Amino acid sequence: MHSPYTKRDVQRAWPLVGREAEKEVCEAALSDPSCHGVVIRGSAGVGKTRLATHVWERALAAGRQGSRATATAAAGTIPFGALAHLLPDSLDLGDAPAAFHAARAAFVDREGHGFALFVDDVNLLDASSATLIGQLLDMESIFLVATLRSDVMVSDAVLAIDRTETMAHVDLHQLSEDEVEGVLTTVLGGVVERKVVCELHRLSEGNLLFLRELVLGMLASRALVPRGGVWRAPGQATGPLRTARLSQLIRTRLKRYGAQGTRTLETLAVAGPMGVPDLIRATSAEAFFALEEADLIHVHVSRRRMTATLAHPLYGEILLETVPVSRRVHILGECERSVLAHGAKRLEDVLRIATWQLGARGTADPHLIVEAAMLARHSHDYVQVVDLLEALPPASVTEETMLQLGEAYYLLHRFDDSERLLERAYGTAGTEAERLRLAIERTQNLFWGAARVADALQVNRQAFEATGDAQARAALRANEGAMLAFSGRTDEGLDLLDEVEQIPDERVRLYACAMKALGLSAAGRTEEAVALAGRTYAEHVEASKRIIIQHPAAALSVLSLSRMAAGDLTGARRTAERGHREALTDNATQPAAWLSYDLGRTAWLQGRVGDARRWFAETLELSLGDGILVPLRPAAAGLAAANAVLGRTDEADALVADLAGYPDVFFLPGEQALGKAWALAARGHTTAACDVLTGAADQAREAGAVSSELLLLTDAARLGAASRVLARMVGLEGRCDGAFASPRVRFARAHAAQDGAGLLRAAGELGEIGALLVAAEAAAAAANAFHRAGDPRRATSALHTSAELARSCQGAVTPGLLCLRSAAPLTAREREIASLATTGITNKQIADELHLSTRTVENHLQRVYAKLGIASRRDLATRPTARQGG
Repeated sequence: MHSPYTKRDVQRAWPLVGREAEKEVCEAALSDPSCHGVVIRGSAGVGKTRLATHVWERALAAGRQGSRATATAAAGTIPFGALAHLLPDSLDLGDAPAAFHAARAAFVDREGHGFALFVDDVNLLDASSATLIGQLLDMESIFLVATLRSDVMVSDAVLAIDRTETMAHVDLHQLSEDEVEGVLTTVLGGVVERKVVCELHRLSEGNLLFLRELVLGMLASRALVPRGGVWRAPGQATGPLRTARLSQLIRTRLKRYGAQGTRTLETLAVAGPMGVPDLIRATSAEAFFALEEADLIHVHVSRRRMTATLAHPLYGEILLETVPVSRRVHILGECERSVLAHGAKRLEDVLRIATWQLGARGTADPHLIVEAAMLARHSHDYVQVVDLLEALPPASVTEETMLQLGEAYYLLHRFDDSERLLERAYGTAGTEAERLRLAIERTQNLFWGAARVADALQVNRQAFEATGDAQARAALRANEGAMLAFSGRTDEGLDLLDEVEQIPDERVRLYACAMKALGLSAAGRTEEAVALAGRTYAEHVEASKRIIIQHPAAALSVLSLSRMAAGDLTGARRTAERGHREALTDNATQPAAWLSYDLGRTAWLQGRVGDARRWFAETLELSLGDGILVPLRPAAAGLAAANAVLGRTDEADALVADLAGYPDVFFLPGEQALGKAWALAARGHTTAACDVLTGAADQAREAGAVSSELLLLTDAARLGAASRVLARMVGLEGRCDGAFASPRVRFARAHAAQDGAGLLRAAGELGEIGALLVAAEAAAAAANAFHRAGDPRRATSALHTSAELARSCQGAVTPGLLCLRSAAPLTAREREIASLATTGITNKQIADELHLSTRTVENHLQRVYAKLGIASRRDLATRPTARQGG
């Protein structure tokens, strides 16, 4: 994967992505005879000059004469300093009226009308230049393109220019997260991991200058690399994630406020966010107020608490590079004394003081460490939890602190460390409550972390047998049911989860309820699943305010999957997007990985195959890079299927080959076969693909996963096996509620009967749900049926419907869409033989694979040639096929 831009392009100018609305305003100004210019306003670094250059170049391309001027602080001290190169040498500055008359004439006398004048940083213009430009605008002698800093004071003359009624005004905002993603995707020439997008947006705060310099720094240090079709940051940087130019720009700005200002900034860089009174006591009130006015410090107000932070995340990084260790220790000591002197009344003060003590002395009060670790755990900062609890002296280590540390290891994907610690703690636990919590935490780490399903179930059963406490046994029974429901033993799991909502332990109850919702959706009880998942998420959010619990985004993943099963694809997508954003914001990588998988699966079901490929690739790379094992197999299977449908058959085959190397916890039983099936179909082996799908549907049936079974059988029907699977699908229809089941069954029934009208109705129903690719295939099959029935008018109409639906499927190519490029419809067998023929194998090899005679294959190929209007295999190879058409 390579950027379409050269290194020089990336360094010098980035594309105008994310400024479409602003460009439209500028284009309208250029084409409006009554408009005499554009003023582009914004803070430093947002891309004013880049957009203004684009507008000015468009003006020149339209036939205007023009020139540019750059206002500077130095030129601003000289009359007409910025415009001197455009004025006659004989200009007499001693005679002001004559000077202005001569200057105006220099523009008015030029050939053409509306001389295009580009002035960068118009706020720095000297008064004479600004006044002259104002007069030229009044005389309609120029078309002005100007940039103006929105965060500085300007002179009256510049203000008059900005307020000119015949000028268009464009305010440039900082780029949003989505706009940052658009810029990065365009510049790097490929999909960028969402976690990287969020981090770059956070560090740059949407400032285009900062963003560019950060990306250049990451590329230079190999901190940003393309892997598996996704640009991601693997955490192997060999240098700073910024350029020397950016560092110098920031240092220059930070050094303008003297020794007291530097001291205040360094204090925030070393100690982190501080209460405003504490910061002022430790530094200087005068410096603080000056830095706040200069927008170098931000103050956040929460109730009666005011907290100061550095205005930009990069400021702290750059300041810390020049603060000696001894100075850091001194600053931390001063901050600690300042907060302690006034009571340390806030909960967050405990975390700050413990961190400051460790930073200054390498040790801290053990009670303070434990309390601080609890606060860090509550905010999901597990790195800090580990830093704090690993600093505890051995005499202060308890089963409770080992439980917290083991949980943090698990959530940081240090699964072996977690199991060793939790197993030791379980052996020394003195109470029933401690053993229960440790047993459940061990199963979480073994099941969700190390993907050791059998070991997790064994640990749970041993704990169950070792206790006689009724409440503990109920919790362990629910824990076992949760693992079974997720790992493909749906009926067994749901039996154990029957009364889960009565469990008093809130953490166990919410986890088990989430898994019960997944089990219900797998069993086809999708309405119950969505209702339970929604309640569980709401309770999870409230619980997270009171107790330490997994990030609530995990519950949104369950809700998204439940909505998919129910056929609410739009709701599933929105839920997953929300959860993914929340998980990345709080650096909850495990829920983020699952939610990116949910986004991929939703996109697959909707037929947005390009988006599906992007999200499955991100899930796979994130999971591989961060050691998250459980999503690997479903993500790789989904990515293989998406690649196959996009015609990337070699990539699909490689991913299918890799599947056996990933742990299998039997999530969504049978669905991992989708990758292999669609990879076979992409190479023309549709009969073999249908065999794979029906075999996978058998696995789903054995697991009680009705929703997965119906999905797999639907795909078999799409690939030509509708008659073969129809009876099974009809039997499943009554067991699956929600909006998805009946349209799928009606599609298969009409497909098997070659009922054109029925296929069109199914296409409409599937389109309403948002399953656009299957809807497009249904309409294409309707066109085939109408052709066979001798109704070309309706066939043509159905083809148009299919093509319209397929346009939203991002280049998807399936056997069901082959007829979109055919003059006459191909039968399923003809499509299969044509696809196999394009792979280069002989007629005898095709006959052997399909269990036909060679003569039958030859006859089918002759009919294919006639319908496609070609003469031979050579023509067939260049004709759009199931891998190219649509």
